[in-house]
Amino acid sequence: MQTERAPAAQTCGFCGREFVEDRAQPACGACPLSRACGRRRCPHCGYENPATPAWLARLRSLVRTA
Repeated sequence: MQTERAPAAQTCGFCGREFVEDRAQPACGACPLSRACGRRRCPHCGYENPATPAWLARLRSLVRTA
């Protein structure tokens, strides 16, 4: 049986509000690094947050389930 995973939540480093990474906007379409930088723009304040590393996301999911 396969379970659906909830989208990862990220806390904005500027305003401190939490948002779902799926709802974030790409950082900048005009930037040549836009596809590779992994930054996500907070939908509340517009701050460009770095992407959460995969190992940290796994650790958070383990802590939340425990």
